[in-house]
Amino acid sequence: MAQESLQNNKRVLLHIILIAIIGFVAYANSLNGKFIWDDYWYIKDNNYIKSWSYIGNMFTENMGAGYADIAVPSYFFRPIQGLTYMIDYSLWGLNTFGYHLMNILLHILVVLLLYRLTIKIFESPPLALLAALLYIVHPAHVEAVASIAGRADSLYAAFILTAFILYISLLDSFSRARYFFMLLCFALSLLSKEAAIVFPLILFSFHYAFKKKMNGVLLLSVFAVLILYLLARPAYLDKITGDTLSPGMVFQRVPVFFAALANYAKILFFPVGLRVHYGDSMFGFLDKQALLGMLIFIFIIFFSFGRRRKDAMPLFCAAWFFCFLLPATNIIKINDSFLKEHWLYLSSFGFFLILARGLLALKNKYRVFGSCLIAAVIAFYGFCTVKQNEYWKDPVIFLKRSLQYSPGYPVFYSELGREYENMGKFREAIEYYKQAIAINPELPGAYANLAIAFEKTGDQESAIKAYRHAQKVNIQLARRYNDFATLYIARGKFKKAAELLKKSLEIDPKSGVTHNDLAVAYYYMKKYDLAMKHCNAALELGYKVSPELFQLLAPYGKVNMRK
Repeated sequence: MAQESLQNNKRVLLHIILIAIIGFVAYANSLNGKFIWDDYWYIKDNNYIKSWSYIGNMFTENMGAGYADIAVPSYFFRPIQGLTYMIDYSLWGLNTFGYHLMNILLHILVVLLLYRLTIKIFESPPLALLAALLYIVHPAHVEAVASIAGRADSLYAAFILTAFILYISLLDSFSRARYFFMLLCFALSLLSKEAAIVFPLILFSFHYAFKKKMNGVLLLSVFAVLILYLLARPAYLDKITGDTLSPGMVFQRVPVFFAALANYAKILFFPVGLRVHYGDSMFGFLDKQALLGMLIFIFIIFFSFGRRRKDAMPLFCAAWFFCFLLPATNIIKINDSFLKEHWLYLSSFGFFLILARGLLALKNKYRVFGSCLIAAVIAFYGFCTVKQNEYWKDPVIFLKRSLQYSPGYPVFYSELGREYENMGKFREAIEYYKQAIAINPELPGAYANLAIAFEKTGDQESAIKAYRHAQKVNIQLARRYNDFATLYIARGKFKKAAELLKKSLEIDPKSGVTHNDLAVAYYYMKKYDLAMKHCNAALELGYKVSPELFQLLAPYGKVNMRK
């Protein structure tokens, strides 16, 4: 018995080493990648990660708050992700090598946790190893690993998988230390990425698929953590407002999910032509992609439930796939793309478990052919991953290739203009800015960037014209700030509202409505002098201040009634 246990431990250790080596080899060429895409927002130009004095801000503000040129507020509250960037910056400044190294190590950790979880549930090291190897080399995960800003996926995955492993062990034997650590890991997962809210669904799926007896204390504790998180995060729900929650809009977006499902199936089986942007397409129920997605969905449901009595694995894998994909179905629209590859980060493991079991069954029946097929699949996925890493290494290559897939997306042109401007190639920058403006004249920052580029070439006349256009666009941007501030005021988030309104005043200092709203925010923040100041400013600009605001401010000073 002792010798058998020793052999098992040696085998597991060899598996761990193999997984780590293959994972590192697959992503080694991403180590010298530059800052790209959202990396500017979250890391390179984010002041908060560059000083530990901002650690409090990380836990009270959104992910983009430290970015000086932010156009609209971020809905992502991910302090643990921000904290890891602070650690990175303190270790290697803005040397991207260290950030990429951290991403690769986190990805390997996630795969090792998936390996451990598979052994714990299915008690099959060969299955766990093959599923882990397929997962770690699949190019669908490149965006989450090769992009520094994609770290939220691996972070939340590491914490939620640890919580799941601890939860299963607690069902067998209770330990107070493991119990509190499980809840802590779940909380940290929520603070890493919002998608962790599906954890209770994963637990219910586990109990249902394998007919495991539920532990009320454990489940209620998990729900308690989730409820506390949601109560502390009402601002996240601001994104889901208006038409996006109407029954009509939700129904219209159901075929969009089915179309995305068809594309996800293609990405998982044959991962070529991968990219960052797939567009915000709308589909009808009779569109080919939507019909294919519906057929895939129906097959998965009938197959998994039909085999539940004899084989619980298909049902668990199907539940795993759809539960982790649920926050990103976009049936309730929260994103400008109907699918993204990194949304498959955790959900795809359900697919790889089924694929691994099928390949192992083939290998057991046809040893040589099955072994060759397994090697070929891993080699193919690995080759695609190494190739896809190149896409995410250089911003100019990234943006030009993205434009080949989405030639009508103005942000790519604007970002290319910025890259060429940073390189000192102002003529090229001007052309890309112009193309961005031609597609979307109200694109934030495009006219201002164009004006700067003209100024650097010495074309003052064109620069002045571009600046005038920028002013008009900025007025629209200021109104967007005001709209978001109104939402925050309605939810009692007066400090956040004041921050947005101050940004709005920087753009349009003569806006009476902005001064009025700022007066309201400051009143409820008990900053009465500032409330009086902005109320008077609104009056002087000719804004009709409500009598209710006069009454609120009356005890704190004299309001200037002059227009």
